[in-house]
Amino acid sequence: MIVDDDYDVRLVIAALLEAVDWIEVVGEARDGQEAIEVAAALKPDLITMDLEIPLLNGIEATRAIRRGDPEVLIVVVSGLGPERLEAALAAGATSAVAKSRAMAELVPAIEQLVRSGRRRRPEAAEGDPGADQE
Repeated sequence: MIVDDDYDVRLVIAALLEAVDWIEVVGEARDGQEAIEVAAALKPDLITMDLEIPLLNGIEATRAIRRGDPEVLIVVVSGLGPERLEAALAAGATSAVAKSRAMAELVPAIEQLVRSGRRRRPEAAEGDPGADQE
């Protein structure tokens, strides 16, 4: 699931993720409140989260989403000042990638999380790098 208030950014991230055969983008949200609602309805394995979004910022949305699903991986994709990164991680974000480096670093960051066994759903698809993790 992708959370960003910028439509063009959501399109780019979706294209980047959909190019990986074992990743499926199941939903999108434009603001923090919508992110909470869509995450509760869809139960995604992973969410990319911008921090500067309307209604509830990404840190507040991360905290609320993690309360509802403590196992979900949340990768912050945003401008990353040290204080904001620390706040996002304290709220429950799993990892972070600077938005300016997302094209090069987002998929490898997700692969690393999956390979580390941080999250695995029983229905993990063949070809999924986390499918053999316990």
